[in-house]
Amino acid sequence: MFEVHNSRFASGEILPLLCRTPHQTPAVLPLIYTVLRRRHRAASTLRRDAQIFKWLYQWVYWELGYDFDELVHAGNLHLVIGKIEQFGFWLRTGRVTSKIAGRIGDVQLERRTDWLHPTSFNGYLHTIQMFLTWAAERYLTGATTMPVSEHVLGLKDRIRSNFEALLLGGTSVAQVKGLDNHDLHALLLILHPSSPDNPFRKNARTRNWLIFRLFAEAGPRRGELLKLKTTDIVEKNDKFYVTLRRMPDDPSETRAIPPAQKTLPRTISISEALFLDIEKYIQIERRPIRNGKRSRLSHQFIFTSERGSPLSLSALNSAFSVMRATAFKHSDTPLHPHLLRNTFCNNYFDWRVERTKGELERAADELRYLCGWQPNSKMPQRYAAKWISSQANQQNQARVDIAWDDASYLDPTI
Repeated sequence: MFEVHNSRFASGEILPLLCRTPHQTPAVLPLIYTVLRRRHRAASTLRRDAQIFKWLYQWVYWELGYDFDELVHAGNLHLVIGKIEQFGFWLRTGRVTSKIAGRIGDVQLERRTDWLHPTSFNGYLHTIQMFLTWAAERYLTGATTMPVSEHVLGLKDRIRSNFEALLLGGTSVAQVKGLDNHDLHALLLILHPSSPDNPFRKNARTRNWLIFRLFAEAGPRRGELLKLKTTDIVEKNDKFYVTLRRMPDDPSETRAIPPAQKTLPRTISISEALFLDIEKYIQIERRPIRNGKRSRLSHQFIFTSERGSPLSLSALNSAFSVMRATAFKHSDTPLHPHLLRNTFCNNYFDWRVERTKGELERAADELRYLCGWQPNSKMPQRYAAKWISSQANQQNQARVDIAWDDASYLDPTI
């Protein structure tokens, strides 16, 4: 009934649209709202918005029997607002039911594993709240005995109060994850192109090995890594670097879902060995062989599929799924690209503070730069807290060991 499609412009800009099937006509209100209020956002954010609007349109049609656009233009937005609790329940429970009555205490429903996380649920509600508030301001034309301005203010206040009542309280404790050195080295050995345990086809082994090493050495996000071009691996004064750029509207981008970039541009040093291996990959293996010859590519992205097209997010995620099935088949470790970014942060912070005797605040500032965070970001504090807790436990363990050793009352002969 509704699908999200990407509209691509000659400038490289990508605009995700909510469309009606089967004729693929765009839903009018999300289109206008996106162009007027959200067009400056990243394509991945706009696609997320469009997906949330899709759920809203589907629910309105199933629950009220109306197309949302027609309902708003008829001045009946209050029908949606009056049932927003039902919509919230439907959204939270995985879009499987909209009936609240008789569901309280339902054991089978409570055991569902696809309930939205509170943070995600609150974020989705906030997106819909902004959209409904905008629609009330712009399109409220229903008959009313009070002035339109008062009617709009009353409806906006009702939207605000209804949504505030649905927000889930409490926050999850942020857990700093990451691989230990043993698991990291074990994965590097398995993924070496000549390893007999390597789970990938030969023409993908070098590429995946380099991707894993880049994650471990530079800690980029997956979108940043997939956006890397051949000109972003540079040598300067016998030092080697990878340059992570922000390219939101790239005319050479052809992927259906472009990789997102949400951090600041930066340049990060890498090892000479990694630099040389990437250079060799670019010159030899990046371009697929066709008719016995290396084909010419129409883009500069470093990491490519077997056909020579830019590597997609889904292909990268699939590669990590294969890695996990091979190296962590007896473990609960959820191997994914961001886990390697966590590992990079842990290793850098530990090395900077322990090995080089650097100050915590200085190490935090450096990590902000390397990870592309804003100067006032609180993210380094998570890794500092992990290091502090580790050191505190080591010191406490040493303290209690000495205390028990000196305790004469523990002598069983007394």
